[in-house]
Amino acid sequence: MGLLDFFKRSKTFSVPSGKGITPPPRSPRLDEPLSLPAVYRAVQVIANGISQLPLYAEKNGRRLTPAQTPGILKTPDLNISRDEFIEQLVLSLALRGNAYWLAIGEYRGAPAELRAIHPDLVTVTWDKTKTRRVYSINGKEIPAGKMGHAALSRMPGMLTGIGPITAARRDLEGAAAIRDYATDYFASSGQPAGILSTEQPLNKAEASDILQAWNYLDENGQPLDMASNPSRARVLPKGIKYTPILISPKDAQWLEARAFTTTEIARLFGVPAGLLLAAVDGNSQTYSNIEQAWIEFSRFTLTGYTRKIEGELSRMLPAGMQAKFNYEGLLRADTKTRYESYQIAINCGLLTKDEARALEGREPLDEQDQEQEETNE
Repeated sequence: MGLLDFFKRSKTFSVPSGKGITPPPRSPRLDEPLSLPAVYRAVQVIANGISQLPLYAEKNGRRLTPAQTPGILKTPDLNISRDEFIEQLVLSLALRGNAYWLAIGEYRGAPAELRAIHPDLVTVTWDKTKTRRVYSINGKEIPAGKMGHAALSRMPGMLTGIGPITAARRDLEGAAAIRDYATDYFASSGQPAGILSTEQPLNKAEASDILQAWNYLDENGQPLDMASNPSRARVLPKGIKYTPILISPKDAQWLEARAFTTTEIARLFGVPAGLLLAAVDGNSQTYSNIEQAWIEFSRFTLTGYTRKIEGELSRMLPAGMQAKFNYEGLLRADTKTRYESYQIAINCGLLTKDEARALEGREPLDEQDQEQEETNE
């Protein structure tokens, strides 16, 4: 399944339509910003960054072993992978400002399964007392305890959150307008690609014949058979020269506007411009500042998504348990650096070997492995 297939199949979720609750109108242009390469790339970077983070459970400040971890943190939806489930939640937050999922069944004090719901299928209203939210899918009311709802930038009293695209709709529509202008300009602007010129006098018929030949047309204006000239070489008679028209100052300003737009989109989504493959003037790329940018991206952008998801997932776990994303793999530059830091922490008594293994997503050592390791030491 592709990155945005979740949004293309928004009408396929099998919750029957109810009566009395009409979903709010949705703008047909809401997904148009996704046609902008910079927006698509920004969303992709955020979704890929978070979906690869290991997800584990804590209780009373201690990390639980994989065997103790509730199944919904390992395989939330039995129909798709854990990574794809998390990706769907992140996409919903980035594109709509809200992520919803439905709890299905029950197993050992937690839902047996979770199902991500397309945000456009969900309606949120207040109950009669204006104190509790009421959730409906396709107009069918769902018990609040069965719905998970993570929201970005939700002011007090607001039912739903505001995502980057909604917050900057005008700017993104402007970016789309620049793109559309470029497409129309190069497709139908009528600006010639170059000029044919000569110092020798030409009459109207000669000039017309030369232009026809240049465009590979015969005297009747029909395309020439190019079988004998597959390389499309041209012969310029009578001292004729071809001068290509270089980019105009107006076009240069347009290119600058597109570069500025990419930078603005990177700022809007909190993604380092380098991850959008965009150059920033006056900003030299070195290993140290790239690493720092990645740390800041993880700390100030990705955590804005993960903390909302963690909080809602924790609400569905048995009492005392909390869902946590493990950032160790992203914040450490390479395997060698991670292993060296684990060794230091183990030697100082800050970590046990099994805790270090857990940070790498590995099972604890069994008794036979421990005995073998003690023998090797």
